[in-house]
Formats: sequence, C-alpha cells, structure tokens
Amino acid sequence: MSRNDERPRVGFWPIGLRDPLPVIPIPLRPPHPDARLNLQALLHRIHDAAGYGYYIYEGTPSPALTAEDAEWACVLIGR
Repeated sequence: MSRNDERPRVGFWPIGLRDPLPVIPIPLRPPHPDARLNLQALLHRIHDAAGYGYYIYEGTPSPALTAEDAEWACVLIGR
C-alpha cells in the first residue's frame, strides 16, 4: 500500500505460510479514515464461493513444502 503523499515509501506486511493474512488499511480521501480490508476473511469467502475445496488440493504443491509445512497443511485440510 502507498499513500500519494508518502511515495515512494510503501507499507507491506510480511507473513509466513502459517500466518493468517492481515487486515490492511485502504486509504480514502481526507477527511475519511482508512477503510479496513480483512484479507483472510476475503480469501475464505472467495475459496468457499468458487468451490476450490473440491479440486485445489489434488497433486503436490509447487514449489514443494518443507516436511514440517507439509504435515501442517495435511492437518489443516483434514488428510
């Protein structure tokens, strides 16, 4: 995210594979406060609405997960 008056500085949110996606601010014109976008909730909604659960978990991810992350993912999706 970058605000016009702060460019070229930008905001970013580094996360790990197991971290939930952040809630990020969406700048609006003054005097309005930032809107907030919950990326994790949005991803869940899109995933469910698109039916990804029926076919996205087939095969092996690329790039491959570490053994520890693969075990975590299997537990997460119920394998």
